[in-house]
Amino acid sequence: MNEQRVFGNFCRNLLKEKRCLPFDSTEPLPYAADLPSNLYLNSAELNAFSNIGNFHKVSKSLQHMGVSDDFLLSLGVRKSVAIEFLFENLHTLRYHNDPKPLVEYLQSATLTSTDIQQLRNTQYLPAENDVSRMFAPGELFLPDTTFRIFPFVRIMQWPSEDDITERSPNGKFLVTLGMKPLPELLQVLRYISDEVTDDVTRLCCLDFVAKRLGSGGSYELPYSKIIRSDKLSLKFLPCKIKSPLSGVEKQTWCSLLNCCSNNSAGVMGFPTLNFKEIKNKMYGNLFQCVEEPSPTALLQQLQVLVSLAKKTLGAAAAGSHRVSFSRTIIATFSEIFNYMSSRTSEIDASRLNNEEIIPCLVNEEIQWFRPTMIFFKNKSSDDEIGDITQSLFHVVDFSPFLAGAGVRQDASTKDIFRRMIDSPQAVLSAVKSEENYRALLRRVAANRPFRRVTDEIRDAPFLLAYIVSETKNSNDKFTFELAKAEDIFVIDNSFFGRMFPVKRAPHESDLEEFYALLGANYISKVVRKKFDVIGSYQHKTAVTEALAERISERGPLLLSSSNTSRSLADNASSILEQKNLEIIQAPELKAIYSLDKCVRTQQ
Repeated sequence: MNEQRVFGNFCRNLLKEKRCLPFDSTEPLPYAADLPSNLYLNSAELNAFSNIGNFHKVSKSLQHMGVSDDFLLSLGVRKSVAIEFLFENLHTLRYHNDPKPLVEYLQSATLTSTDIQQLRNTQYLPAENDVSRMFAPGELFLPDTTFRIFPFVRIMQWPSEDDITERSPNGKFLVTLGMKPLPELLQVLRYISDEVTDDVTRLCCLDFVAKRLGSGGSYELPYSKIIRSDKLSLKFLPCKIKSPLSGVEKQTWCSLLNCCSNNSAGVMGFPTLNFKEIKNKMYGNLFQCVEEPSPTALLQQLQVLVSLAKKTLGAAAAGSHRVSFSRTIIATFSEIFNYMSSRTSEIDASRLNNEEIIPCLVNEEIQWFRPTMIFFKNKSSDDEIGDITQSLFHVVDFSPFLAGAGVRQDASTKDIFRRMIDSPQAVLSAVKSEENYRALLRRVAANRPFRRVTDEIRDAPFLLAYIVSETKNSNDKFTFELAKAEDIFVIDNSFFGRMFPVKRAPHESDLEEFYALLGANYISKVVRKKFDVIGSYQHKTAVTEALAERISERGPLLLSSSNTSRSLADNASSILEQKNLEIIQAPELKAIYSLDKCVRTQQ
């Protein structure tokens, strides 16, 4: 190896200044041979410089004679044009159609860092559809037909787009010189958002981005680095928005933070992606849109829609249009509650239990109710409690979301009692008969839904009161009405009950106690009694003695607790002791009974 080097140096020193190497030429020249340093290898690619000079290659005959390229190089024959010569003539190069020979020459040449920097800054490459001047590599993009949809992208002129990519040798070399392999993502998105007015072009641009967003894609990392303010301002995603109240649907373009990929969220007026159905989920994933709105956003949107519905309905003129709109609201919110139910596990619906969010039709007019005021429809007609609930309260179809908000399956005794206090006549009409209403009173009396009797309860006319009137055939006729407790009497003395035309409590021990608790009076306690003796009277006659004996004999029976449900007076036993009794015999007695302004006398 050392001997070859020594021999090579000897030959170079001997022949470098002599015209010793033949070359091929199509033109007649004074010499058929030239200095080694003026000639190039037969394999050298010199087409890139054909327009700035004539370059001669050593004759092919040398190759046939067995002279190797290595030997020729050792003599000083050139493998390529000197880079200095290239830089001196770059300004004269004009490759408007095909810079490929120049690029291939450059990427095969040995270049220093200074050479690279000069190649970066010099304008020597052509651009597509622009013959005004040449361009530096950093002003151009690698050839790619898909780039042509972006007017801000200047593509390098190239004869074939199939043999140059970012990964090809020529492509890699041009990228090292500053040529752009791909448009900047943010610039592309701003172009789609702010400049494109044609929807077809927009979708083509989005397809371009989407193909490079997947795992390992060119735009994957840049997309992840877009800041929130840019995400909000860039409205590049095609969406549709449907008004929940009017049903009007419009097409629009939204930022990725303001839309979702699941079309079901559109029932609440949220913008949803409007690609073809099969693309919505795929593009939603690629562009990192949320599939559905957050639970907080859902609750806020529901409140906004309720407020808007109330406002719109309030402004609607009475008539068929208002009735139609009312029914639309009912149907719309039914769909909304169904959608919210699909998100029940995420949503804290209890936050709405005091909000009037549920619309119900009442006489063809919308009224809004809190969840705690509404009940679910009972599917079984055999359920007595369910029937009462549906008779007394507004009901809606079952919804897991509304159940979480506080809507219940059946009304409690407390709910029924509250309704009886507020609207007793409405309750009576709902249950359709006195018998059913009395059943409700029994239910309330058996499970009192209050701790103490308030003035509101005392003053509410919700108790059944009976009025007795005699008929011609002496049969009593009962009528009933609703009254407050203080206007009703518990008839613990049938004699007084027949004597005075009062409103009576039902003759049931449990209800009598309940009425008395609420303020009804036992008739025996309010009737005032007075006895007048007519004529002279006597003591200790046979009749008075007999009566005293009979009282003494029957006293234990009178004191027995089994004779009455009412408790005995504290001094009941002492009342019947003979020392506390005075018995007289009179020829005539007159009894006077009075209740308020009504007075009755009896012999």
